[in-house]
Amino acid sequence: MANDIETKLLPNIKEFVDKIHNAFVMDLRDLPRCIARETAWRTMASQMIVYAEALMNFCQKTIPGKANEFVKSAHLFRLT
Repeated sequence: MANDIETKLLPNIKEFVDKIHNAFVMDLRDLPRCIARETAWRTMASQMIVYAEALMNFCQKTIPGKANEFVKSAHLFRLT
């Protein structure tokens, strides 16, 4: 059935679906496990940063024209 659907897709749509799948595999499928920090809040914040960066990387690869926007705001997710 998947092959039947693939044959009906326009080439640019199939290319976009492949692009999203590849970005998912590279950036979101295997997120690292949580690493304990000195406090529960620091642990949570650290893990949220890891997830946010992975999501930004995914979006940069899949949303046309948004790469620069995500790069400019990436510094907001850093812990000091």
